[in-house]
Amino acid sequence: MKTLVLSFVLCLLFGLNYAQSTYYPLIDTGKTWHVMESCFPSPTLTFTYKCEGDTLINNNIFKNLYFTDEEYPTQWTKIGYIREDTNRKVYFSPLSSTFIEPAMVYDFNAKLNDTLVITSFLQYYPTEVEIVITEVDSILIVDEYRKRIKFSCENFENNYWIEGVGSNNGLLETGFYCYIVCPEIELLCVQEQGEIIYQHEYYEECYYVGIEDNFTDQRKFEIYPNPAKDFIFIVAKTVDNSNYTFAIYNSMGQLLISTEINEVGTNRLLTG
Repeated sequence: MKTLVLSFVLCLLFGLNYAQSTYYPLIDTGKTWHVMESCFPSPTLTFTYKCEGDTLINNNIFKNLYFTDEEYPTQWTKIGYIREDTNRKVYFSPLSSTFIEPAMVYDFNAKLNDTLVITSFLQYYPTEVEIVITEVDSILIVDEYRKRIKFSCENFENNYWIEGVGSNNGLLETGFYCYIVCPEIELLCVQEQGEIIYQHEYYEECYYVGIEDNFTDQRKFEIYPNPAKDFIFIVAKTVDNSNYTFAIYNSMGQLLISTEINEVGTNRLLTG
C-alpha cells in the first residue's frame, strides 16, 4: 500500500542562542531572492526579485522592487515598493492602479512571545496574518551568525525569518502557509553581489522550472477547497491500480488524520 502524506516538518536549520551585536538589513540593492512556486497541475516556476532605484511615498524612501521568471534575466518587471525602517520593520506596497498603503511584512525587532499582525503577499495580493513569536535563535550565514525568528499561526508552525535573508517562504510570502497550502512556495537561495549567502537545504540550485522529481505522490491528486476548514475533497488524477492512505501529521510528527481513499472518483474527508 502506498501512503500519501501531507506532513508539516520543521526545517533542520540549527543555530546557537547568543547575544547579537550586528544587525543585517534585509533590503539591499546588491541582493537577489530566488523563489520557487509549484502546485499541480501547474508547472514549477522560479521568480527572482531585486531592488533598484528609489521612490518617495508619504515622505519615506522606498526601493523599487522588480521580478523576473528568466534564469538569465533580460527583462525585469516592476511590482511595487519595499522599505526597511530604523526599527527593523519591512513594509511593502504592490504596484497597482489603486494605491495600497504599505503593509508590514517583517519585524526583525520582534521578541519571544510577541503577537503580531503581518501582511503576506501572494501574487502581490495582501492577506493579514496574526502570528506568535515562538523562538529566537541564530543561524550561520557566510561564517557569521544571524538572528532567526520562528513563529506560529493558526494553521502552521514551520515559519521563520532570517536577518538579511528573508522568510522560508520567499521575500513577500512570509507566513504564506498560515492561510493557504497550495502552491508550494520556497525560498531557494539569496545572492549578494552575485555570491550565494543562503541556499535551501533540499535544493541545490537557485532556479528550477517544470521539474517532476521534486514532487511526491501528492502530484497525482487534486485537493480542495483551499484553504479548508471542516472538510476537504481529494480527487485522484491518475489510475495505477494502487490503494492509498491519506495522512496528515503535525509539526511534531503526530498523526492527526489517516484514512484510505479510492484511486478513482472524489473522496470527502472531514478535518474538523
